[in-house]
Amino acid sequence: MKIKRDRIKVAERVLRLVEKKIKDYDAPNIYLGTYQNGREQGYSLHILVADPSKWEWVAWSEDRSSDSVVVYIEQFDSCQSVSDDAYATRQLFDSENDAAKYIAQLIKEHED
Repeated sequence: MKIKRDRIKVAERVLRLVEKKIKDYDAPNIYLGTYQNGREQGYSLHILVADPSKWEWVAWSEDRSSDSVVVYIEQFDSCQSVSDDAYATRQLFDSENDAAKYIAQLIKEHED
């Protein structure tokens, strides 16, 4: 039996690109988590800042209906699913590099 990893591979490549882009940032504490919602499997970052009411949860994966990378942003930990607002404001990217740039910019906005 072979366990399929196709969908998570996109998220893994984006994660590696994000790590390269933020290596020199003086960013807040960032914690890696997983993200899963139906056919979307990926990763999430909890971006913590000094004011706990201002932290963000960012998740990304291959979009369930296309080959694009989808990025969701919440102001709280959505625990594996996204709110209607996050879904409505999701960002779709045709390239993994563009998605990684967007995520890295979100992190940079929280630099100390």
